[in-house]
Amino acid sequence: MVLVARRSALRRTPGLAKFAVVFAILLTLLFTFRLWSFSYFWTDDFNNIALIRSQSALQMASHLADPFAGTFRPVGLLAYWALFHAFGLNPLPYHLAGWTLHALNTFLIFLVLRRLLRSSFAAVAGTAPFVLRVNFADIYWSFGTIFELLACAFMLAGLHGWIKFRKSVPVLVALTGVYVLAIKSKEMAISLVAVWFLYECCAASDLRGMLRRVLPWFVAPVLVMALFGYAKVGAMRGVDPRDPYFMDLRFATMIQGFGQYFSWLYGTWGLPVVALLAAAAFARPRLGVFFLGYTFITFLPVIFLPNHRWPFFWYIPFFGIAGLFGMAAKEIQVRLRHALSIKNLASVNAALLVGWTLAHGGMEFYRSRATRAEEARLAGAFESFVEGIRQIGQPEAEAVLYFDRVPPNFTPQILESAVRVVLDRNDIHAEIVPAFPAAARWKLSFVDGGVQRMQ
Repeated sequence: MVLVARRSALRRTPGLAKFAVVFAILLTLLFTFRLWSFSYFWTDDFNNIALIRSQSALQMASHLADPFAGTFRPVGLLAYWALFHAFGLNPLPYHLAGWTLHALNTFLIFLVLRRLLRSSFAAVAGTAPFVLRVNFADIYWSFGTIFELLACAFMLAGLHGWIKFRKSVPVLVALTGVYVLAIKSKEMAISLVAVWFLYECCAASDLRGMLRRVLPWFVAPVLVMALFGYAKVGAMRGVDPRDPYFMDLRFATMIQGFGQYFSWLYGTWGLPVVALLAAAAFARPRLGVFFLGYTFITFLPVIFLPNHRWPFFWYIPFFGIAGLFGMAAKEIQVRLRHALSIKNLASVNAALLVGWTLAHGGMEFYRSRATRAEEARLAGAFESFVEGIRQIGQPEAEAVLYFDRVPPNFTPQILESAVRVVLDRNDIHAEIVPAFPAAARWKLSFVDGGVQRMQ
């Protein structure tokens, strides 16, 4: 049995109406990327490029192929490696790659929702809130979120393939490969196996029969999940309670975590919005349970990290909220179908979708003003720093560059990574000091939006 809603009576939408809907989505995507056209490199970019800068293609491939490799998120680092060796420190190709992946993920969400809801109208309505969101700001302006972008793409492709194709050995091998790529993109993707199982539970009319039928399908993915958990999760669990990856496995931590994340969804309206959408999903409870369960399950890998919570962590779990939006739109469509003729319904549907897409995008544009202003300020500071380092020339071998002032958010590790990447030198050291040592040759300060060499 396939977990889908009934097909709409509307089989065809006039070409002009379809064009209007597609144009509204594309316009919002292009508008989003235009809003963040100021994007530059972020702190994570300097650290990640420093990691891969001296790696060979064979070394990068080995990190990807070895299931026990301790390399940090090798699929994402491979993207860094390819872009750095092709374009150096030109930020535009990095952001074009990230924005292309976001556009791809938007399309994948539409595909999966259309298959589940059996309605292009509902699928577009669910996809629209994903296109432009203030809590996705880091997705648009920081290439350091390439890990989310890639993991989301592989997870959505894996979910679409699981629902669409009849299970056979080649299909299961291919899906397991997609799963491996997903978890090697970001650890949150470990939850994909649970999402697959949730789908089968929600789709089944006979739970016992379903278990006998599908459990053999999960042998390979569960083995991969166990190997990954053994190799990675233990290493990422911080012992020090101040560590970013310290895990606090308490129910109270989970409740606090979900409270924080829902507040990042639509501010104080986040939880009420989800509650209303969940209430609307009762018309098709199994599908509603699947979408809510997807959001809950995909948050589990990060929900117990009290020191490591970010608004853009919604990027992967948001598909569940998109599904709830789509279900609400499906109910609206059903009611419109009874009130309007088929000829008028197509035009009304298109007008509603265009209005909803542009209205939601406009709201998020307004909500993101302060965030964009701050990110533009940081991008300008980092670009000035990079240009300033380029202009100081090449220091002597094993030189130590002392800084009494650095750009915002720079730590000693980020500073040294940035200096080494910009100067293309591994022997250079950089330190942040309250006062320059008397014998220091390189005394640098980031002041007035630039790097100055002090006497």
